Formats: sequence, C-alpha cells, structure tokens
Amino acid sequence: MCDRLLPGTLRSIVETKLTIAFWEKVHVESWKSALNIDPLHALLIWPNPALAFFVQRDLLEEPVGPLDALWELPQARRLVNKQQADGSWRYPGKADHLAPNANYNLLETYRSLRLLVEMYSFQREQPALAGC
Repeated sequence: MCDRLLPGTLRSIVETKLTIAFWEKVHVESWKSALNIDPLHALLIWPNPALAFFVQRDLLEEPVGPLDALWELPQARRLVNKQQADGSWRYPGKADHLAPNANYNLLETYRSLRLLVEMYSFQREQPALAGC
C-alpha cells in the first residue's frame, strides 16, 4: 500500500516545490509580469484608504505612515464601536435562529475580528482587541 502512495506523494512534493520556485521567480522579476493587465491604477483609485495603504506599502514598496492611521479610519471605528463591554460583538439578526444552540454572537465576534485584522491590520496592542 505504501509503495502505491509514495510516487503520488513524491509527485505532489515536486509539483509544490516547482510551483513555489516559479512564483518566487515571478516575484523577483516582477509580479506584474504574470498578469495580463496592471491592476495598480484601479486599486489606487478605489475609494478605500486601507486598500491604498496596503497597495502602497506591499505592492509599490513605498513608505507609508504607521498602522495607527488605519485604526482610526471611520469604517474601523464604526466596527469597534459596536463591540460589547465583554469584548464580543452582538449578532445582528433575529432572535429565533435556525440553529438555536449555535453561538451566533461568537460567530459575529470572529467575523468582526477577521475584518479588523485583515482589512485594518489590528494587532494585539490595539485596545479594542485587549478585551477579546
């Protein structure tokens, strides 16, 4: 049985390493060369300061201000203001849920934290995350 699995496993490992090597080479040459169009203009004109921050920092490799500026954006502040005193977020929905034993507030807390971390780069040092 192991003899039959080994060739496929080796093939998978080799394919993974080749894929990684390819993308590392593309990144070194230019990540834009792998695309048919240059998305930078569209990303930069999109009216989202957080997106502009990450495009400038990560794609253009330009110096940007501190992450604290993202934490103070109106969208981030609005989400933080919905946080409950115990550090959770209340699920915005009906009281009679489809799964009555499910913890919908926990689900909403994970969703809110995901947005704050992924979109606004919140970190442990941010006071809003201290209570979570």
